[in-house]
Amino acid sequence: MDDIEHKEQNAAFVPESPETAKNNAPSGKIIRPRIMKDKKTLLFVLLALIFSAIVLAYLGSPARKKTIRTTHIKPQEAAETTRQLEQLKDSFQAIVQINRKIDGSLQEEKKERVRLEQALNDANAQQQSLVAQQQSLVEQKQSLLDQQRVLAQQQQSLLKELAQAKAEVTATQPLRQKITAIESSLDQSSATGPKKNELKHILKDIHKKLDALDSQAPLSLKENASSKQRAENLQAMLSQKETRIQELENQAAAKAQKNQPSKTDALNIPEELKKMRQDREGLDKKITGLENVRAELAQANAALARENTRLEKTVNEAQRRLAAFEKEKETLTTHYNASLKNLQESSQRHLANTDEEKQVLVKSLADARNSLTNTQKLQNEAAALQKQLTQLTDAYAQLQNAYTAVKETLSNNEIELGKRANRILSAEEKQVDAHYKLSEVQARAKELERESALLREQNVAVQIEKETAKTQLARVTQRLSELEGQASLITTILQNTKPPEPPLSHETKKIKLEITPVKDTEPSEPPRQETPNQETMLLEQNNATEK
Repeated sequence: MDDIEHKEQNAAFVPESPETAKNNAPSGKIIRPRIMKDKKTLLFVLLALIFSAIVLAYLGSPARKKTIRTTHIKPQEAAETTRQLEQLKDSFQAIVQINRKIDGSLQEEKKERVRLEQALNDANAQQQSLVAQQQSLVEQKQSLLDQQRVLAQQQQSLLKELAQAKAEVTATQPLRQKITAIESSLDQSSATGPKKNELKHILKDIHKKLDALDSQAPLSLKENASSKQRAENLQAMLSQKETRIQELENQAAAKAQKNQPSKTDALNIPEELKKMRQDREGLDKKITGLENVRAELAQANAALARENTRLEKTVNEAQRRLAAFEKEKETLTTHYNASLKNLQESSQRHLANTDEEKQVLVKSLADARNSLTNTQKLQNEAAALQKQLTQLTDAYAQLQNAYTAVKETLSNNEIELGKRANRILSAEEKQVDAHYKLSEVQARAKELERESALLREQNVAVQIEKETAKTQLARVTQRLSELEGQASLITTILQNTKPPEPPLSHETKKIKLEITPVKDTEPSEPPRQETPNQETMLLEQNNATEK
């Protein structure tokens, strides 16, 4: 706004076209209408018109015609009069040429006005196109905001799933503790032989498999909410097995003759804890990366909103100034047309009067050639003509004052036209700046679209990793079911190590075990378990060997 006001206060620069405006802008040429360039010519024309009007009025008067007819003029005076008439003819021809020049300048002024109107129409068309581009930009911004909202929702869901996975990362720890307790009870027991070694070998195998599961645990951090349900099912299954493990511990304590356990060292797992910490750090880094991406999207959205509001303000300001330019153009056009019309009518009247005076002058010249006799009367008439000349001089002074007033109005009109052209030029410059800013905003929108595409690709990668985690969890579940079968086998073997008790009856005791299968949400292969009939058969065989 300050630049526009400063330009309006400077001299008026009137460009003929956008190309010539750019060429003439550095040189600082002041382009004025041609009608104001020929001030001296116009002044000379007015003086010639006044003089010819005076002479024709004097010669065309009835008294002058009568005196010319009745007086006798000397040959020298007749020659002087003829010379004056020739000068009047020459001045008349000059007046005609000057009038033609004035008409040409008027035509050029009309062309200049048409050109300015065309430039204003072009500016209006460019403004409309800019408004349309702004609307399209607003629509693109809305679509980007929708995409950003969807990405934020997906990010929140991923964060929730990661938090759930972090809470579930220690799902295999209770089973490891129970197996450690079983190992300690075996060490405390006094039983020896290949069965105890076989049990230790089985427990070592279980430890290795649990280590493999712990190494695969970080992959399960990226699975969906179904992993939580599976972990809960696994925890329920482990709680069911807890009672069985407690019974085994009681049996081992009875077999060791109520001795306190001598070994209480737990299984050290520093490597597993280190791996878990590294996996958690990796997940924290990914979460921080997602949060940084979200923050960058929020900043880009805020910058885009600020740029959009600034462009809207610029467009509104340009529209307001163009409306003011149109009003000023209408007022200046009406005033300028009125002044041109008055000047043209006055010129036409002067030409008509000049033609009539020419005809009268030709007739009076013919009469003067026929009767050039009386010089005294001619001198008296010259004195009267001198008086009339003084009167005409006064009239000329009045006309000169009127001419100065007209000149001032024309100069004011010229200044107003220059200001209007300067304002149009500043509006065009603003439009160019707005187009440049619009291109920058469009480039930023394309960058945001590319970033959203990258985020979508990352989301697809996360989904793929989820699917792989699901398959791995299915394998882990199957493996855990196999471990449960082995644990049930261990319980049966530990029961066989019990000291023989007196039978309550001659019949063989039968212990029936019920093992509830794990219900998974996803389809997987059924766990391999031994039926209660097989377990009873094994127990019967063991009792038979002991007997």
